[in-house]
Order: sequence, then structure tokens, then C-alpha cells
Amino acid sequence: MTNYKRIVSYLYRYENEEKTDNVGYVRVELRDKQCRVFVGIRDYKMPTDSKYKLCMYSNNDEGIFVENLYTKNGMEELKLTTDPQNVFGSKKSVSDIEGVFLYRNGKIIYLSQWTDRTVDLENLITVEEEKDEYKNEKMLVEAELKEDMQKISEYEEEINAQTKNINNESNQWAENNITEDINKLQQDNTYSEDNIDNQKNIYSQEKIDSEKIILKAIEPEKALKNMLDTYPKLPAFDNNELFNCVRIRLNDIGLLAMDNWRLGTNSFLVHGYYTYKYLMLGKVIFSDGKHAVVLGIPGMYSNKEKYLANLFGFNQFVPVKKTMVKTGVFGYWITNIV
Repeated sequence: MTNYKRIVSYLYRYENEEKTDNVGYVRVELRDKQCRVFVGIRDYKMPTDSKYKLCMYSNNDEGIFVENLYTKNGMEELKLTTDPQNVFGSKKSVSDIEGVFLYRNGKIIYLSQWTDRTVDLENLITVEEEKDEYKNEKMLVEAELKEDMQKISEYEEEINAQTKNINNESNQWAENNITEDINKLQQDNTYSEDNIDNQKNIYSQEKIDSEKIILKAIEPEKALKNMLDTYPKLPAFDNNELFNCVRIRLNDIGLLAMDNWRLGTNSFLVHGYYTYKYLMLGKVIFSDGKHAVVLGIPGMYSNKEKYLANLFGFNQFVPVKKTMVKTGVFGYWITNIV
């Protein structure tokens, strides 16, 4: 005989977190290893052309997103199917589920529960919004990462081409000078194999020395100091944590110590750079009085940006103005330069 179980519960409208009118029902049916969920709403107060998030919740007040509900005329019906051992991908079984809720604009509007346990309505939304936000941000990160990696690939090709041209020009310079001196030796009747070999050795050594000079000229510490001293200065900030800050470009990261080069392929950094067209290099003073050189990505503070910044290693936000509320404030997501 087929196992069959059914749960039927009334759906109530909530106003200011208080239960008011009965406006529908929720029915959950278990049959043949399948779970079907029916939601029926009849509410004249339901606004048309609105979006609600339909969720279920478990016995530990964990919100489980089910589907978006777009209203038409206050008479709505939903029929959904899910795995009874993994309800809507939550890894929760039907026996863990205690009710259904719909919310909009951060407030629970409708709730149906089939247990007597007191539910923390605010916590239900917080958990579900965090999960839903995570899904959206994950999709956003993946899309941006794909776009940014294409830009990084094009940038690397450009750098490789420039490096190849520099090497070719350097080699051509050496060959031209050797040829010129050999011709001079021939004209002076001092041409000999020993003289030619000696001249080649001189230019080989000069080339090595010139390469050493180039490398020495771009030593990370000197390059860093040069950038802080000569690059375009950013306006002084009201926030005293940041000082001596300059604007740099993405490819300037290559002048820093090698351990910092990985930042050049950091998706969050690249996205910020192409949004604001610059990066910040400067110094920060921490609460303990210690100083550090930091690289900053310009941006506006929000929970979404905070999540993305932390995901890509930028764990601190420094606003340019002193403020008690960071949301919507411009500043820099920073990481230390090593």
C-alpha cells in the first residue's frame, strides 16, 4: 500500500508581526517518495504586481527559499514538488519543516505553521535573506570573474608583447654597436679575431650591466617610495587612518614586490579598477599606532560589497570621512602590501 501523509494548515496575514486574518491555506502531501506543496491565497489587501518570496522554515528557524511569487489580483495559487529528504535543496527532510512564510520589503506578510512552537519572525527573514543574497552574489562574482579574466588575459598579452619588443630592441642595439665597432676596426687596419672577440665580450658585459641597472632601478622598495613620492596625490581624507595616498594604475602592481603580483589577477580588485579607473596606494595607521602600506580599491560600502571584498581578501573598509554609519559611504577596501 502506498504511504500517504498530508498536512493542512491555515495561512494568516501578519501586520506589525501580529496575526490578523485567515487568507488561505498550505497543504503538504507525501506520496511515493515525493513531496507536493500547495499554497492558496485569497486576500483583497494583497497589492497587485508585487513580488513576494515564498519560503519554508525548519525546526531551528532556518529559512528555506522556495520560489518568488508575483501577484496578479490577490487570488494566488502555487503547486510545487520537491524531494522529501532534501526539501528545496535545503538538506532538510519534511519532518524538519514547521511552516511556510511569504515576505516582502523585509517583512513577513503571510505565515502558516503546523506546530505550536513560538517562531522568531525577524530571524527567519535574516537567515533567508543572507542565503538568497549569497546565491545572487555568487552568480554576480562568477559573471564578473569571467569578464575580468578576459581583460586580464588581454592585459597579459599586451605586457608580453611589450616585453618582447624591449628584448628585440635591446638585442638590436647590441648588434648594431658591435657591427659599427668591427667596421671601425677594419677601417683602422686593426681588424683581428682577437679584437672582435674582445669587443663582443665588452658589449656582452655592458648588456649584462645595463640589465642589472634596470633591475636595480625598479627594486620594489625604491619603486614603492617613488610611487608614493611622485604619483598623483589623492585629496586628504577626513578620516585620519589613511594618509600619503596616491593614485596608481593596475599595471603599477608589477612594480611592487613579487608577492603582491597576485593582486593583479584578483577579480574584485580588477572590477573595482575598471569601475573607478584607478587604485589607491597609501599608508594607514591602526588603532595600536602601527603603520602599514596598503593597496585600496575605491567603492561604496554595502553588505553586498563587504561580502565580495572579504571573499577576495580585502577584509577592511576605510571610509574617507568619519562616520558612525558606513552604508552608502565612499571609501577604500584595503589589504596590506608585503
